[in-house]
Amino acid sequence: VSELVAPVSLTASGISSKSVLLNWVSPFTQNPIIGFKLFRNDVEIGETNELYYLDTGLTADTEYVYTVCAVDAEGNTTDKAIPLTVKTAAPVIRSVAFPSVVIGGDRNEIVTELEQKMLLSEMNVAFYSGDTLKYSEKIPLQDASLSTVAHHLDLSKLTDGEYTVLVTVTDADGVSAEKKTT
Repeated sequence: VSELVAPVSLTASGISSKSVLLNWVSPFTQNPIIGFKLFRNDVEIGETNELYYLDTGLTADTEYVYTVCAVDAEGNTTDKAIPLTVKTAAPVIRSVAFPSVVIGGDRNEIVTELEQKMLLSEMNVAFYSGDTLKYSEKIPLQDASLSTVAHHLDLSKLTDGEYTVLVTVTDADGVSAEKKTT
């Protein structure tokens, strides 16, 4: 009976707010490896015969510890691979800027910067005077991978005055972040 060796090189890619793609390298043994068991925070979450596993249904901005073990044709399991800590993504707005805002003008740019590049489905921009919504625009982003969103707004219907602007970005998983600015 040969000693079973744990899988190696456990890595994560495709990290979103609700899923993580895990990859690893199969151990070399005399007994054929027929599958793998995946663990998240020491709880078995699934089995696969592939060298990858997509873990879904996760919570945004949360750390998870993953590991994997191999199963041979006789049902023996290896030790678990070296644990890998992964933090799911979440949209975080770093800044919102209006390089040249002219209220009542028809070509005003808004630039929104995120903490990290993400797949974004939309951005909403709303202008408030006090508690009253004066203008809003929904900008579809079609799940583009972005860290900066620049968009021209038509503010021709707004009158001069002071406004609070609420910017909301939503990622491809439906997780949102918002930032207010004046």
